[in-house]
Amino acid sequence: MNRIEKTVLLCALISQIMVLALGIHDLGSEPPQPSSAPSWLLGVTMLLGLAALVLIFRDLYKREFENPNSKVTWVLIMAFTAGIGIVVYAFRHAMHPRPR
Repeated sequence: MNRIEKTVLLCALISQIMVLALGIHDLGSEPPQPSSAPSWLLGVTMLLGLAALVLIFRDLYKREFENPNSKVTWVLIMAFTAGIGIVVYAFRHAMHPRPR
């Protein structure tokens, strides 16, 4: 991944953490209220998240692994762990240069 792609990925993670923090904060109020996150932040977070997902899967497609089943394994991990697998893959493989 180049610098721009890494920046998009990190911005997506940061914006998702911000929206999550605002949501948790709102759950603690009595009575619980809808999210106080501005609608533009939710929209930007969704767009950044979609862009990050496309970049992650593009990196997975282009990356060479020693085991040919590793790509399928990573896709299954990302699909069944509700986003945690995507974060793990991003920091384990996507942030590092692909071997030539």
